[in-house]
Amino acid sequence: MTIEQAGLDEAIRMAARSVEHLIAEGSVAGAAIAADTGSGVRAELAVGDRIDGSRLRADDPFLLTSITKAITAIQILRLVEAGLLDLWTPVAEHLPDFVGEGKASVLVHHLLSHTSGLSQRANVVEGPPTTLAAEELADHALRTPLARPPGEVEYCSPAFWLLAGILRQCSGRDHVEDLVDLSCAAGIEPGHLAYRPEAEPPRRLVPAIASRNVHLAEQVRRVAYPAGGVVASAGALASLGGSMVRAAHGDHGVLSSATIRTMARPWSRGVWPDGRPAVWGLGMELHGPGDLLGSPTLFHAGASGVGFWVDLERGVALSVLTANWYLPRAALARVSNAFGAGLARGSAVGPADSTLSAPEEKAS
Repeated sequence: MTIEQAGLDEAIRMAARSVEHLIAEGSVAGAAIAADTGSGVRAELAVGDRIDGSRLRADDPFLLTSITKAITAIQILRLVEAGLLDLWTPVAEHLPDFVGEGKASVLVHHLLSHTSGLSQRANVVEGPPTTLAAEELADHALRTPLARPPGEVEYCSPAFWLLAGILRQCSGRDHVEDLVDLSCAAGIEPGHLAYRPEAEPPRRLVPAIASRNVHLAEQVRRVAYPAGGVVASAGALASLGGSMVRAAHGDHGVLSSATIRTMARPWSRGVWPDGRPAVWGLGMELHGPGDLLGSPTLFHAGASGVGFWVDLERGVALSVLTANWYLPRAALARVSNAFGAGLARGSAVGPADSTLSAPEEKAS
């Protein structure tokens, strides 16, 4: 399908009006919003304020928290495309210290689809304040016993420490260095989507607005947490999604069309703690909040009040970044629905491309 600039601008304006309503209700202080089609058509803007009362800018950097998982997944899938990794390989073949009951049956794809059986007790970095270094946190995740047999679904952040270890073992470089190359491949300006583990926060990093666990933002950033430590602007994140859209439609992008299809296939099905059903692809949830985007749409949210959608049917990526931690999913759904309605309203939106429907088969 084709989205022209006027149609995308209308969609962004409607999403911004939705954010303005959330600001008026006291749900968020502001948001940076960006969309990218991967074909040179993009739009971004900012609405509202930072916690210090100054105005948000569209290029302000935000902590992406769990959207980082989607980025780590793309890094791993690029290894698969390069022939350096097989999704069906036991994790222990790459990480020999990953030993214990049941661990020999954990495959690489289990780490990406929240079916590894790893215990949340291994998730030390998202707990109380800690002085443990990244290497110690990764080692804790590696050595903690499984909580359940591999194949059972439970959202799992510690698995991404293992994925970072696999990336280093297969490529010879760490996930921080590798992200520099990924950003370059997506056409993102250096430093605009990156790990920023330096002692002091990056310039203009939007500070967290949280009533609890305020320490987490700096804790995950400083250790370059591969499940939550990436810092990016809304435009840079949307550009990554635009590269995925471009690849899905057969053009050059960060992944091949075949890999995007594999990523967007249902690999596991589970239930969130609040009872909502969840269907996971590789590293991203399928569909996500909102009713007006296409199918398949890849999605990931983060605890810092951020959302990232890659609508493969309509051919557009959307990023919505706030700093309001623990933002209800319903708020992201409202912004997504406003954006989708704006696309439908835009006169330049063409017919849907049905060739990107998710395949019927499930992963084993």
